[in-house]
Amino acid sequence: MTEALPIALKTGGWIVTELYRLLTVTKLRRDQLEEAREMAARARSSQPEEDVYATAAVALSEGVMAAADGDRDVVLARFRKALVLLEEQRLQVDLGEARIAFARALRDLGQIQGALSEFNRAREVFARMEAVGVVAEIDRDLAGLAKGSGPSDPFAHLTHTPIR
Repeated sequence: MTEALPIALKTGGWIVTELYRLLTVTKLRRDQLEEAREMAARARSSQPEEDVYATAAVALSEGVMAAADGDRDVVLARFRKALVLLEEQRLQVDLGEARIAFARALRDLGQIQGALSEFNRAREVFARMEAVGVVAEIDRDLAGLAKGSGPSDPFAHLTHTPIR
C-alpha cells in the first residue's frame, strides 16, 4: 500500500487522506501502534479543506486509533462524526463499512448493546444491496456477540474498505 503513496501524493485531494486512513488500519493490524498513530496524524494533516469525504476518513482514522487506545469517548465522537458525514453524502457502502468498524470498536470496548445496534444497521445497509458476503460476515460477528466471544482480529475488516 505504501507503493501507492507517491501516486496519491501527486494526485492530491481526498485520495491521500483515504490512503493514510487505510495505512492507519494496516499498521494497527500489524500491531505497529506508533506507526499507526503517525498515519492517522498524516491523514489529518493531508485533509483538503471542506472535503467532506476526507473529513470522514480522518474521523475514521482517529476512531480506530481511539479504539486501539481504549478511549471510549473519542471512539464515540469520531465514529459518530464519520457516520453523519457519510450518511449526508449517501455513500452507502462506505457508511455500512464504517458502521461495521464502529460496531467492532464498541464490541472491543465492551459496549455490547451499541455494537449490536451498529451491526444490525450495517446489516440492513448490505442486505438492501444483496451483498451476501458482507451480510454473512456481519452475521458471524453477531453470532460471536451472542456467544460472548471476543475478536480474533479486531481490525481485519478494515483493510478491504473500498475507496469511494
